Amino acid sequence: MKLSARGGWRSCFSSLFLVFASFGIHAQIDLEEVLMHPHRDQSVRPPGFDVTFEVDHLEGDCWLLATVHMPYGGYVISALSDFDYLGKFQVLWENPFLTQIQEISENPPSELGLEPFDYVMVPMLLRTTQVGVKLAIRPGITQLVGEVFFVLEPQCMPYRWPFEMEKINGQWTVHALEAMID
Repeated sequence: MKLSARGGWRSCFSSLFLVFASFGIHAQIDLEEVLMHPHRDQSVRPPGFDVTFEVDHLEGDCWLLATVHMPYGGYVISALSDFDYLGKFQVLWENPFLTQIQEISENPPSELGLEPFDYVMVPMLLRTTQVGVKLAIRPGITQLVGEVFFVLEPQCMPYRWPFEMEKINGQWTVHALEAMID
């Protein structure tokens, strides 16, 4: 099956439907939903799409862990991308003087994918991924407020997931707040 630039994924899924039908497999595919078509109701979060937070203390280091539960067909440009995309995965702080990001890790690692607007290969989060952010927090700080920001493609919608971190009995905890569409 040839995937043309004109027909794109819509042609691919239509072809898959024909293949299924030729083998007697009957499946209804809602292409708008499966592909998160950019013209769908953008105020509605795609099914399965979410971000959850936790804090891990590894060898005395504080790691903020954000798990991006990726919807089928969606992707996010990795924080590890060398390209300066405004919509790539970012952790932003209300007061950036209280903490610094020392290291970023991904599990599973991002995969190279073709960014369709610039036609370049960039690291992308294509499936549910845990992004770890190692923090250097100034001494005496007991509360941090921040957010995870990224653009979910191909829906082309910016999302903000605010969170609060609090130090209780020497250990950091995190509480997610309600997600916002920008």
